[in-house]
Amino acid sequence: MANAVVLAGWMLGGADGFPVQATVRLAWEPAPEMQPMAPRQLPDVLTIRHELSGDDTAALLHAAAPPVRDLLVTLLSGVTDAEATGLRWRDLELAAPTLRLPDRTVSLPRPARAMSHAIAADPAGADTRLVGCRDAVDIEANVIRAAHDAGLVRSGEVAAAVLHRTPVAKLVRQSARFGDLSRWVGSLPREAFDA
Repeated sequence: MANAVVLAGWMLGGADGFPVQATVRLAWEPAPEMQPMAPRQLPDVLTIRHELSGDDTAALLHAAAPPVRDLLVTLLSGVTDAEATGLRWRDLELAAPTLRLPDRTVSLPRPARAMSHAIAADPAGADTRLVGCRDAVDIEANVIRAAHDAGLVRSGEVAAAVLHRTPVAKLVRQSARFGDLSRWVGSLPREAFDA
């Protein structure tokens, strides 16, 4: 059964704009009974990457060109994007290889040995940027391009923070003490523990 209401009153109308009396009848059907919707699960596509697997890391390093590989190795060593933009070739210790940061020294993995060969070939370049990136935006662009070139699934989610968190997550799974983490990967923001 339709509900109805009648509105009556005066309104301006006609060609001359004089008030006229009008009656308007509005009718509507009642809304069907509303049932609450059952909660839905979000699709897995919306999950956020917190770290890379060993296979993804290997594919990323294998597909990257040497200058980008230097950046990736640096980030995978626990260096943040902000720290990476400030690094110069003089901060790379050739013998170890290690990176000297203001608050710690970072040991580099085996793929970093190629980095030390590059500086040995051009010692005059010691003041140039180690990773060749001007800022965090430049780093993110290089990381995403490398992930895409490596054919990683959801490559757009691979960011510098993911590369920084990868060694942190591996250390935590190996029962590393949280107090020791800052010595190895620098001070960690609260968000790093929310993952």
